[in-house]
Amino acid sequence: MSPQSHPSFSTEIDALVEAALAGQLSNEEQLRLDESLRTSPKFRKAYLEAMQIHLDLNRLSEQMEWPGKNFSLTPSPGVSSFWKKTLLAIGCCVAVALLVVVSQRLWIPQRQHDQGTGALAVTPVENTTATDSESIIDPPVVADRPPIVVDAAQAIFFGEGLVPTSGRELFLKKRYVLTQGMLSLEFVTGARTILKAPSIFTVVGPATIQMHSGHCSVHAPPGAEGFQVLSPTAEVVDLGTRFVVNVAQTGETELQVVDGMASLVATEGTPRAPILLKEGESIKVESGITPVPSSKSSGKSTYLEHLPDRVVQYQATQSSEGLADELLSVVVQRGGIPREYSRDKLIRSRLTHLSCVPAGGGLCLPQGADLPQGQDRHALLDEDWSLVTGIANPRMAVDEEAIHPDKAVMTVEFSSPIVNGPGPDILVFDLHLLVQSPAGNQFRVRSGDANGPKSIFLINQFDLGLNSPYALDLTPYRLWRNATAIHSVEDLLTAEFVLHGSQVHVDTKALVVGIDLSDLGYKPGESLTRLDFLSVPRSQDVDAIDPVLIVGLPELPDERK
Repeated sequence: MSPQSHPSFSTEIDALVEAALAGQLSNEEQLRLDESLRTSPKFRKAYLEAMQIHLDLNRLSEQMEWPGKNFSLTPSPGVSSFWKKTLLAIGCCVAVALLVVVSQRLWIPQRQHDQGTGALAVTPVENTTATDSESIIDPPVVADRPPIVVDAAQAIFFGEGLVPTSGRELFLKKRYVLTQGMLSLEFVTGARTILKAPSIFTVVGPATIQMHSGHCSVHAPPGAEGFQVLSPTAEVVDLGTRFVVNVAQTGETELQVVDGMASLVATEGTPRAPILLKEGESIKVESGITPVPSSKSSGKSTYLEHLPDRVVQYQATQSSEGLADELLSVVVQRGGIPREYSRDKLIRSRLTHLSCVPAGGGLCLPQGADLPQGQDRHALLDEDWSLVTGIANPRMAVDEEAIHPDKAVMTVEFSSPIVNGPGPDILVFDLHLLVQSPAGNQFRVRSGDANGPKSIFLINQFDLGLNSPYALDLTPYRLWRNATAIHSVEDLLTAEFVLHGSQVHVDTKALVVGIDLSDLGYKPGESLTRLDFLSVPRSQDVDAIDPVLIVGLPELPDERK
């Protein structure tokens, strides 16, 4: 029989709770309490439950009106030990009875990995009884398996040959350095974490993660209680909740509980009992300062419910060599929900203004295709779905750029208004060389509507950059450079173009970025018809974009930001 299942186990907890509340712990009892709380998750959880019963009874007594005289369920220092034990025993009995009723009527789903398929299965937990104290306080027994990547947004591990993708398992006991983006992990218990760069972490076990530094949001649903987050200065244990742990590079740890409860034990200095935190409470652990919970809001919660809204992936037709050509569909997360759009649901745009310096830009065409003439040149950007046809390097002359740095180099008009909804509203596909910036080429955008807001938004990170496994390799193309300067669409339709270089295939990918109209100053529900593209000053030594497709997303019915 384990010590936790022994009949004296609950008696010992009761005695320690009583002594702790009265401030009468002996040195021997303090040492026994500290050691038990440090080494036994079962003891720690039972101790916290007993403490919570006392706090709830005390709050209940303060809210109840007692006739005749004031009355409190909290024993004063002068009350006999008998009454203290009696009141505590009543509270414990009530709590155990409630647990028994719930366990007899409900079964708790426990998520487990099927050993054969790797899929998740739901199995019931056996009913517990009032005498089975160990089954009530034991954390779920799970296989010693690492978590899997559920989702990733521009996530990059330092020193890793592969970018983390959905379905990939991480290694136990391995230190990971997340240098960019965000990562969502699901553990075998069902607990989920979202890690935000820069973060350094180690998956210690199937229900434990160690944060050396960085940001970690945790959601432990029913069945995943007991999930632990370790840091250099604290141990955080979930009691069925959502919470955020931020660890500074110097080890200071901050815990913020979003809902439910969590406990924290400071690991530096004199060992102390776990500190219980409820919804809205936070605590900071730093060297030399006694941590004290606070219910004061320190601003908007940093808890991450899901990864940011963005372009998730796209599908395209493929050549016999497996290279992408025409867009078929795109998946975009909007309002926290991934949504797939077939290309016939997308809103097309038409080029209305263009500036290109002589021999500095031009037209992209599939390799071997003839240069179209006149109005047919519009189709390269406006009418087809090819990811290798469009405008290359729209850019003004250097002197003109210096005089008019915020002048549009390109403007498109959409076939129907683009309504500002949740997440991205406009998608820009860019033909990108593998030797260029992995994040994508920078560009600036603003409203092109006469009465629209004039906020300029800089885009310096594509949703699907070169490192993304969902940025597809493109079929061969060739570039036609303009022999004279282009200042308008009319110039584009009549200008002379010269084939640039020989017909050698240069490796390229189609990158994608979503533009949120809120970033341009639009309010939810407001709409845009025209979009201006502005170049980035050449002093910043960046390449111009090669837009091959610009489309809008349809409005989401009954959904607003």
